[in-house]
Amino acid sequence: MHGDREINRDDRGLRSGKRKEKSQREIQHEGGGGLHPLLASARSGEKRLSEMRPGEKGKITKVVGDRSLLSRLTAMGIVRGERINVVRNAPLKDPVEFLLKGYHLSLRKDEAEGVYVEVEV
Repeated sequence: MHGDREINRDDRGLRSGKRKEKSQREIQHEGGGGLHPLLASARSGEKRLSEMRPGEKGKITKVVGDRSLLSRLTAMGIVRGERINVVRNAPLKDPVEFLLKGYHLSLRKDEAEGVYVEVEV
């Protein structure tokens, strides 16, 4: 080690000049768990699933979140390109019921925060 810097060497003893790029999941969880402002921006005509109202429908454009949440959402059929309808809100607006692939799915608002939808007119 040289001072405070750590030098990584590969199996042949050569210095590794690779920098680890942060993934979207790592960026999202810096600073207390909220979505990073760069990830939170939506294109025009695009909304977060958590912001949609009953009766609105659209096509999923992207899904962001930590590994366990992405795994759960994918297993439930929330994938890019899939069509989704908002059926209704619970009395306190959480959870929200959606219609997806012919079945009804309820998600909490915080789970729906990382799902972006292109709203159909």
